[in-house]
Amino acid sequence: MQDTLPICVYASFDEREKSPPFPKAKPQKLEANAPLVFGVFPPWCVHPACDRRNMLQCWTQRDGTTLTVHTRYAGDRKDGAACREDCLDVDAACETPPLEPGAYTVRHGDKTYAVKVPSVVRAPCFGGK
Repeated sequence: MQDTLPICVYASFDEREKSPPFPKAKPQKLEANAPLVFGVFPPWCVHPACDRRNMLQCWTQRDGTTLTVHTRYAGDRKDGAACREDCLDVDAACETPPLEPGAYTVRHGDKTYAVKVPSVVRAPCFGGK
């Protein structure tokens, strides 16, 4: 799966660690001249009894005011497996370079989202189910 996973925007890696994961991330106060951190989450509950060879990646590119977030998940679900509880904490994160004040477009796959720096993002998660 590439560029279709749910993502959340965070003010820093520290804020990402303190916040509940997708889709319940807490509001984020984005500061000028600081990077944004994007967290990416797997498409389902990942559990050793159900999955093998999991790999989750995230990276960003900046072109002017467009921030492109790339995500990739690879993993095999074991035949007939349907784990829904006791999931592993599997996620990845990537950051942008420091961003000056302004309006930015976040592009992730075929979706776009608007982010203003500085601002408070009340619902920092995008995509997913």
